[in-house]
Amino acid sequence: SSTDNTYNIDNLIFLVHNPAPALSGTDGTIQHLKADGCAGGRSSITIVAGRTWFEEYMTGVFGDGSDQSRWIGKFIAVCDPEPSSKENKNIQFKKSLFDGKEIINSKKITELAFAAFNKTVLKRISGVKKESKKYIQPGTPVLVKHLGHKNKYYYLTPVTDITKNIYSLISNDARYGNFREASYTPKADKPLLFEPLTKNEILKAIDIKFNTGDDAPIKIFKNTVSISPVLVWKPCRESLSPFMPFYVVHIGDENFYVRIDRKVFAKLTTAKFGL
Repeated sequence: SSTDNTYNIDNLIFLVHNPAPALSGTDGTIQHLKADGCAGGRSSITIVAGRTWFEEYMTGVFGDGSDQSRWIGKFIAVCDPEPSSKENKNIQFKKSLFDGKEIINSKKITELAFAAFNKTVLKRISGVKKESKKYIQPGTPVLVKHLGHKNKYYYLTPVTDITKNIYSLISNDARYGNFREASYTPKADKPLLFEPLTKNEILKAIDIKFNTGDDAPIKIFKNTVSISPVLVWKPCRESLSPFMPFYVVHIGDENFYVRIDRKVFAKLTTAKFGL
């Protein structure tokens, strides 16, 4: 109720059913393909931890600064019909697993991600055979910088079976270790798509997009390309999902964003309705 100011938001999770891919085409328009969830094909479900939902998704309407300008007047509010409490809400969070003074090493994140998968995700995936469960294992975590928040980093850890089919992507806070959210397939026979790129694959994607040959305005010279070791993401027309981050590539005076599915963009567009 509106007078309850003692609830622990960490006890809540939110389930969001998304068509896949939750992203746009190279021209910035939202794509609806035969293979996405809207057409009955591959889809994913996202589990969002209560803290992540509160801090990054449902940030409130009548806030101050960016929160207010972001939401007010743009969306219909679904709210508690009772009068608001005059007392300040004392929303409680669980203590963070780490102090946040440094980026947690990938080995520890792998342990945390796999524990979150077994506790929260595995039971929600249909079609996983009993004898196959012992072969499910976490893959290599990928570090991502959240450009929409200062000093915020998160890991994405794929969880796969023995044939490397991806059942889930687990997101943990890279500084504090807390479980943030998870994307998973509702059916084991329809795995998720997530494959980190090599330097050569990234450069090939840029070459295909811009035709960087001898006569092209953009040329790639050996040893002049810099690829950031940390991927990036923020809500934008080019990617609506934190599970689809970008490589940042510096070529001379140009910067490019190569999405993890090899689509290439010259910029990330955020000044749009709802973003």
